[in-house]
Amino acid sequence: MGPPPFRVRWRAVHRDVVPGRAFSDVQEAGPMRRWVHRHNYRETADGTTEVIDRIWYRHPGGLRGIATRLLINPLTLRLLFAYRAFATRRAVARLRAE
Repeated sequence: MGPPPFRVRWRAVHRDVVPGRAFSDVQEAGPMRRWVHRHNYRETADGTTEVIDRIWYRHPGGLRGIATRLLINPLTLRLLFAYRAFATRRAVARLRAE
């Protein structure tokens, strides 16, 4: 994950899968002491899908913890999810145009 020289190895597994409804990404190995990202999907009244994300995380201690706090914090997560929402809308619009 990330561009060189800031590349970080991160391995997560999908757990608690509810087909078409939800799943969690749980860190098995990576920079954080703990990371659980829950994705929930819900159909709205207008037939679109609402994506609801919840993240629980804990930073490690020491120098590594300083680095993760700089890279993974409420502001950077908001920016990441704003970009993801934009990219997802763009991808769906392209599929609809085909």
